[in-house]
Amino acid sequence: MTRETKLKKFTRQLRSGKCDIANVTNQYLEDTVKLLCRKLRRNEISKNEHSIRIKEIENLKNEINQLQIQIKNLQDELNSLKDENRKLRQENSNLQDELNSLHDTDENRKLRQENSNLHDTLIGLCNNFGLIQINDGNENSKQIQEKNQEVINLHRRIRKILEEYKQKYERDSNIVVAGSSKITEIIEMEMEITQKKEWEKIEIPKILAELGFHLDPKSLLAFSLVDKTTNQFIVSHINTKQNFWRTYYNCNFPSYLTKKELYFLNEMYKTCQYCGNLLNDLVKIFELRIKICRQCIVSAFISRKELEEKSYFNDFEGNDPIKNLFMVIHSVDCYQLVGYNMDPSIRHSDFASHLLFFLRKDVDNALSEYNMLPKNLRSEWIEKKSNFVQEYQISLLKMKHPLITDENIQVILGNATFHFQDDYNLQDNLDYIL
Repeated sequence: MTRETKLKKFTRQLRSGKCDIANVTNQYLEDTVKLLCRKLRRNEISKNEHSIRIKEIENLKNEINQLQIQIKNLQDELNSLKDENRKLRQENSNLQDELNSLHDTDENRKLRQENSNLHDTLIGLCNNFGLIQINDGNENSKQIQEKNQEVINLHRRIRKILEEYKQKYERDSNIVVAGSSKITEIIEMEMEITQKKEWEKIEIPKILAELGFHLDPKSLLAFSLVDKTTNQFIVSHINTKQNFWRTYYNCNFPSYLTKKELYFLNEMYKTCQYCGNLLNDLVKIFELRIKICRQCIVSAFISRKELEEKSYFNDFEGNDPIKNLFMVIHSVDCYQLVGYNMDPSIRHSDFASHLLFFLRKDVDNALSEYNMLPKNLRSEWIEKKSNFVQEYQISLLKMKHPLITDENIQVILGNATFHFQDDYNLQDNLDYIL
């Protein structure tokens, strides 16, 4: 039985409510640990993430074990009260039998007189018994009701612990600890998934692809978003050789943009993506996938030099890797703005920092994401992101210039010459931006 199957088995047991919640929860956590070990072996998670998750699970197990001990102690107290009730019932029954055996004879009257004290004792015992007797229908005993409620609350706490863990790592677990309303929701969701699968099995006639030739770009894109199958079918039939895209491919646009990205830039964004107003003196910066008013460029962008000189990093320690944050944000340099290209290694050098520009909103988003990371993960995050941005810049060069390959890219860029303006600023060069 696979780990995933076991987790589903524990899900069904918890959902039914006919199980020892604490034990099943512990089994679930133990199998989650084994699943994480398997993911680590397959390099699906990092060692650091694995270590954090394992420690977290150990803490959860310790907390659940403490709750389990409390539940056991309460169960022992309840069993003790039940035993006491059984003894009182037996004693009461014996006394009742003794009284019933004493009938209205002269001798019995004398015996009753002699046993009046015993009778009073019986009444007292009956009264005491009435206070702690367990009535299976009504649960009269306040003490037992309280202890039963404590047990219920502890079980709820265990369920809550598992549910919070599941919500935190939804991708690793499909377990749901829920009541009847949640179960109903799950059943409806499963029915919806089943219906979707049945829909995906339907073969789409080729005539749908023919319909695409009679639709404008906006309608066709909306049609392709009906579902995943329709999208794949239509896109596979609408390629660069067909008439639908011919007008777009005759336009002068970068070849590295996909059809959808090109469509959104040409058709969807009718307003400036910075100020939100109708575009005035339109500028398309394909490297950042934005359309913006020419006069908004100065406000929307910030140079690397400004980023380092201003107070963005004042709240961080001196040895914090935040200084390399500019490496993880997509950027555009002054040469790209006028249709040329700069060596990616040069554009990240200090002496070219005033020529490299970022969208301010991208900087704010990157800072927010960075602040949410634990300190021990920040360097790794910057390294991964910077590698991605570096590869993206190189891919832009290759797409713009088909003759550039992995073998000759450094030679070509190394032989290129660039004139660096020490006093370059966007405000003075807005008219030259394409």
